[in-house]
Amino acid sequence: MISCDDIDFLNDFPYMLKVAVDESQVDIRQILQFYDSIKDRDIVREMRDYAEKNLSWEA
Repeated sequence: MISCDDIDFLNDFPYMLKVAVDESQVDIRQILQFYDSIKDRDIVREMRDYAEKNLSWEA
């Protein structure tokens, strides 16, 4: 979960849930829907691949 922009991740990064940048409550249904949308993917491999390509010193 993130509430502000992060230059290392595009807005459509599949493993990042963006929430309001204020003191409002986070909707638990939104979190559960987000989890349901990613739970069947190979999260560890995909995140590692992304990190190696975009977050390394070489990148």
